[in-house]
Amino acid sequence: KRERMVLVKFKFAEAKAESRYLESRMEYSARKLIKLVEENPTKKIVVTVGGHTDKIGLEAVNAKLSLERAGRELTNLRKYLLGILGLGTYSELDRWLAEHRVRLKAKGYGYSSPFKITKIEGGKSEEVLLGDNNLPEGRILNRRVTVEFKIK
Repeated sequence: KRERMVLVKFKFAEAKAESRYLESRMEYSARKLIKLVEENPTKKIVVTVGGHTDKIGLEAVNAKLSLERAGRELTNLRKYLLGILGLGTYSELDRWLAEHRVRLKAKGYGYSSPFKITKIEGGKSEEVLLGDNNLPEGRILNRRVTVEFKIK
């Protein structure tokens, strides 16, 4: 099982989020992870916080920026998990994650993964590109962080 959601949007060339309601989205992600752990006690869960950029600029700079965005939001996710679980230290959180077979990771995609959605119509599914890097509004959508939950 796999689920992905857009969590945060960013200004051009910045690692600091500009999304409204960021805190509630991050809290939702932390609570969702806890619920997945409870519903799948014997399964391994991999959570990938993925950073993305638009295509403007050097590839190496975008790769670094996307990883920085992902790392920042992974840190925020860990803070929410710590608080919601009522744990006192990050080492306690690390123990909880290990005991429940949860792996958290940050990944920078640079501009390699423009924003797409899956459109289902008449029983057929089709990928639709919304993050067209040739359009200003597409580039805005590509400056994002996603959270993906995989249950193995």
